[in-house]
Amino acid sequence: FLHEFNLEGFGKPVAVYNTGGWVVDKVNPDELFGGAILLMNENLDACLLEMYREYEGAHSRPVLVRQLDGSGEPNPFCKRIESLVQSEQKPWLDFSNVAHRDVKSRARRLEIRIKSL
Repeated sequence: FLHEFNLEGFGKPVAVYNTGGWVVDKVNPDELFGGAILLMNENLDACLLEMYREYEGAHSRPVLVRQLDGSGEPNPFCKRIESLVQSEQKPWLDFSNVAHRDVKSRARRLEIRIKSL
């Protein structure tokens, strides 16, 4: 997830990026869980690549490029990343399809393992 918090002592909201656990540890998918990569440049401009989310849909979700800085406008670094991530094309689409399939497969294996205990 990504969220801005208003914290005492800071002049503007603080952006918090969570890259997720990159694990499947539940039998039922939950869209709050997934995996992301946080990229930062030398100016500390941040850009989050949301690589996958757990969910029960029939099709994979695309890789998303996200940022928080309060302005509503992408910073130049994030714009550059957005230009490189063509989520409906290879290799991004391949990753999304594999992640979607593997999340379901790992959840099934977890369920089998739990039932065997």
